[in-house]
Amino acid sequence: MDARRRYAELAARETELAEAELERSRSAWLYALSQERGGMRDHFVRIAAQARFEWRNHQERARNFEERAERAAAAPQVKSFS
Repeated sequence: MDARRRYAELAARETELAEAELERSRSAWLYALSQERGGMRDHFVRIAAQARFEWRNHQERARNFEERAERAAAAPQVKSFS
């Protein structure tokens, strides 16, 4: 598999993970808002914040892999004579 395709697949996977973390963050936040007890509310707010942090990390990783895929596509392909 060439580098461009590999990086594009990694970028797609990171994007999927980012979307899952964003959904986890939203769900935890909504659940936290429904809690009467402050301790449980705080717990789920922390989960939401952590998921949002992970979402940002996955987004950044996806962008990095996309940039690598673009650079790999622009690089000249060298054929091996072995």
